[in-house]
Amino acid sequence: MVEDSKFVIVTGGKGFIGSHLVERLLDEGYFVKVIDDERIGKYEINHPDVLYVKEDVANYVAVESDKRAHAIFHLANSPRVRRSMTILLIH
Repeated sequence: MVEDSKFVIVTGGKGFIGSHLVERLLDEGYFVKVIDDERIGKYEINHPDVLYVKEDVANYVAVESDKRAHAIFHLANSPRVRRSMTILLIH
């Protein structure tokens, strides 16, 4: 991992918007940790400064190194509001 100030976390980083953000952050010299459950997004960038964690952000347990993240971009979301409400009502 690079210096602390160049480390960011992107939830939902395998989606369309998230993957473009990850590309941009990598271009800017950041180490990027992506947390995504892969329900929707499948975009993955093969780069040594990106780490993918397949996990639902609601269940993710932060590790010690996550505390050093300079920023967290939270893009994890269901693209369909009605589907989200159905999931919530079932649980």
